[in-house]
Amino acid sequence: MTASIALCTFNGAAYLPAQLQSILGQSLPPLEVVVRDDGSSDETPEILERFQREAPFSVRLLESNNRLGSTKNFERVIAECKGDYIFLADQDDVWHPDKLQRITDTLQTHSKACFAFSNAQAVDPTLAPLGFTLWSAVRFVAEGKPSETELLPELVHRNVVTGATMCFRSALRESIPPAPDGWVHDHWIAWCLSIIGPSVCVNECLVQYRQHANQQIGIQRHSALGLISTWFNTNDRDFIARLESIIRQVDDAIEILQTRIVESTSCATGNGLQNRLGLLGGILESMLDRRRHLRNRIAIRQTRILNLKSAVVELGSGRYRHFGNGTMTALRDWLRL
Repeated sequence: MTASIALCTFNGAAYLPAQLQSILGQSLPPLEVVVRDDGSSDETPEILERFQREAPFSVRLLESNNRLGSTKNFERVIAECKGDYIFLADQDDVWHPDKLQRITDTLQTHSKACFAFSNAQAVDPTLAPLGFTLWSAVRFVAEGKPSETELLPELVHRNVVTGATMCFRSALRESIPPAPDGWVHDHWIAWCLSIIGPSVCVNECLVQYRQHANQQIGIQRHSALGLISTWFNTNDRDFIARLESIIRQVDDAIEILQTRIVESTSCATGNGLQNRLGLLGGILESMLDRRRHLRNRIAIRQTRILNLKSAVVELGSGRYRHFGNGTMTALRDWLRL
């Protein structure tokens, strides 16, 4: 089984050499590294060209005629990968030397899993540990040993899969449509593949996940004081716009879920497929309920009279607890924080 690494870059000269060096140091060399730079103005292209000359495996630099943005850039690179497994790589992390070996071994052992993802250690720009992991930051808990799991119930609420820790089977690539606007590539891939089948959570920190000022998406531990400070510094109109954006994402997720249910129903035979249809049906109900909850939250914030009553009714439905932080989120909507 062969591994392709899909790497996207943009003005990454400060940290890219360390990531490339960690790829060179893998105990299981990849079949190839497929790279597309998204129009860097620093030394990133020169660093990639040097890496292409020096690497003992294939390094393919795709043409970069226009800016795509990170999600569409990853789609472009993924489409060109030839290996049996596709690993996603960010430009600013550092991989454990056994990352490729551990993940490919895991997917070979768990043949029904569509993809695998690991934990990661959060580090500062100098790679000094920050004292927490990626999974602890997103409040995700997994078993000690790698095991197949249905991730959809988690993904109904939030994304827990970071692209830098992810690998999926290239045979499933056609099951991942282009990501709609507003989606990040890793969240969309995890959602689409989790509809098809289980994943494997590898409870090891196989990536040093660098946190720095210039990264597009990062993580942080949320304290109660920090959350309250964010509430008081968030404009109500901006917050409603954010809720509306989430509703659009939920609509996208519902659409592809419904499509998969229809396709599966037409050929569902045996207990396995029937059980999967039952799971997908339950997830669809949860997603519809989440959309209902988000719309009610917007209505509560927009209502100038009796919004307390509406908030209490929504709180009593249990959706504030199921999809948020319970009473605290309800109070935030009522007070428009």
